[in-house]
Amino acid sequence: MVAKILKRIPSGVSSLDAIVGGGFPSGSLVLLSGEEGSGNVEFAYTSATTFAAIKKSRLAPGLREGVGLPEQICYISFSRSRSDIIDEIARSFSSEFRELFEENVNFKDLSSEYFANLQVPPEWTHKMGATKKTRKGEIRTSVVDALNKNAKNSVVILHSLNDLARLYGDDQKWLISFLLGLQRMAKIWDGLIYAIFTPGALDSKIETEIKSCFDGILKFEWMQAGTVKRQRLMYFEKFRGLLPHIEERLASFNIEITNRAGLVISRVAMLQRLR
Repeated sequence: MVAKILKRIPSGVSSLDAIVGGGFPSGSLVLLSGEEGSGNVEFAYTSATTFAAIKKSRLAPGLREGVGLPEQICYISFSRSRSDIIDEIARSFSSEFRELFEENVNFKDLSSEYFANLQVPPEWTHKMGATKKTRKGEIRTSVVDALNKNAKNSVVILHSLNDLARLYGDDQKWLISFLLGLQRMAKIWDGLIYAIFTPGALDSKIETEIKSCFDGILKFEWMQAGTVKRQRLMYFEKFRGLLPHIEERLASFNIEITNRAGLVISRVAMLQRLR
């Protein structure tokens, strides 16, 4: 029997790829978990923009053997509009960073449909572009349809898992079933799927169940680095097929958010991983 060739896809953060052997295992469903401002959203922005820069030949791919680039980057947003995210990127990063993201990322904006299902004043939802009531089931269909059309051999970013949990809080069984199915389909699509998540908003048992659906979890935290300064820290909470290849003392990383390059690994934090 011919053995299947296992490939990797770059994470989209070059300074991390250099440490983890060129990228993440293809077919992985990855949770980007962290509090606001800790770096998980910036990780997603950086990944998308890096692939855009490679696509436009503004950045050399520098691929290792067994590492392949995605066909496209697809960004699916629920509560935040495309213009809102572009404006945030424009305020936080360079004009070139914003331009690459805006012009080369396949953006699926479901925000108007999303707010039509929340208890938001009708006159507000109308101004958001929601011209008719959209049922929850239609949003489910839109998400699945977007994944079916764009996830194969590609990188997909879901922004965010909290939004889905907020919308389907009365049907958490569906949310877990969706994530389990998504984990399985990720292997068939052979790409990479990121889901942004802010912990602490859901019941701890539900959060534990959610985490169990993911192949990898990147945890982003703020760490006190002195009497005043705080340092962002990223570490692997788990990652199937990857952690055994990373030295145990290199499981935690200090990160910085820069204007031109986005999120970068500034230095390795020599900390023993929690056992």
